[in-house]
Amino acid sequence: MRFSSVGKPNFRTSDSGLLLDSFAHDRVLELFCIEKSDGRLEWRSTSGAHMALLLGGIELYKVRDLGVGAILSEIYVWPVAAVPESSWLVPDSVWGLIFENDYSGGDAKSAVAGLQRLRPDLWAVQVGFSYGGAMAFVCEELNLVKGLL
Repeated sequence: MRFSSVGKPNFRTSDSGLLLDSFAHDRVLELFCIEKSDGRLEWRSTSGAHMALLLGGIELYKVRDLGVGAILSEIYVWPVAAVPESSWLVPDSVWGLIFENDYSGGDAKSAVAGLQRLRPDLWAVQVGFSYGGAMAFVCEELNLVKGLL
């Protein structure tokens, strides 16, 4: 499942980090898999086109309360150093989810600061679902694919 996203990212985000052009809102997550350090999420756009977010070199991840037929709400993507500080206030945010129950608040912030300092090349991904459930990833590569793979 390994892929290469050489050069600039092939996706756009809003100023807040919302993944644009993904057509993910209110779409059923059709596939989620992780194999070794690579991951894949798939859904269909409102027009029926296949969409996929490929995650390469996953360093950290956590999935909470994901069920069959999960409805995507939003996908946020940031370089790890650009994750908004306000995300610490939201339990389903990328840092809140990844570090829940693993560190105290101060220790988690120290772990993130170290990650940001040592691996600024990494991406942080936050996936929200409409009726509960969340995913968070920290990975080396991202690729948004439109159409069948």
